[in-house]
Amino acid sequence: MSFLRTFAGWIGKPGLVRSAEAYAPAELVSRQLCATRDRTFSGNGVDKAAVLEKVTAYDEYVGVQLEVMIAFGLRRKEAVMLAPRLAEVPAHALPASAGDTPYLAFLRIKRGTKGGRLRFTAIRNEDQRVALAKAKALARHHGHIGRPGLTLKQALRRFSDVLRAVGVTRRELGVTPHSLRHDFAADLYLDIANVEPPIRGGSIDAHTMNAAYLEVARQLGHGRPGISGAYLGTRKKPRESDDDDDPS
Repeated sequence: MSFLRTFAGWIGKPGLVRSAEAYAPAELVSRQLCATRDRTFSGNGVDKAAVLEKVTAYDEYVGVQLEVMIAFGLRRKEAVMLAPRLAEVPAHALPASAGDTPYLAFLRIKRGTKGGRLRFTAIRNEDQRVALAKAKALARHHGHIGRPGLTLKQALRRFSDVLRAVGVTRRELGVTPHSLRHDFAADLYLDIANVEPPIRGGSIDAHTMNAAYLEVARQLGHGRPGISGAYLGTRKKPRESDDDDDPS
């Protein structure tokens, strides 16, 4: 409706177009910034390993693309364009803007990101190392893990077709490939905060929660910690005992 409001201003009638709430119920026009239900594979009873096995049997390339999505919270395009032999970065080689980190190595992600935003996602467990090793074995030299001979557009379509063929749709399983970013966010939050995220009933002091939200946002490629709420749920008001223990 914003373009109609702009047009009304051009013709000298700025009040002609009212707010969206004047034309539809508020719940239909308000944007939900925090998750109100668990959108992860695990939260919907979907076995990631079983799905990965089916996808890999159907198409080896898509299987590896899916595995790095699971391991590193990549978007579909980021996974298809990943050049694994060029992506691994030791912590000491990170830019100063990355700050201090407890992790030893990271995946440098830039190809296929929204707006070309560079991010570094920590390599923090064995599943990630296995996924990265498979990707390196599949890629040609310093190339990407998209199927050879396909354009980017064709490779993206192939990925979607294969996932749809094995039933990974909201209608059939209640999840989509993008839901894996929710799984990644929840697992990373648990690693950092040592408690489940709010969407799964977890509660922790505000300082720890905010720090975890910021790190999750960074590793997902977002600039604001508040966006983590779309994956992890509402940041609940901390318990009174947490405030009492705050040295500040």
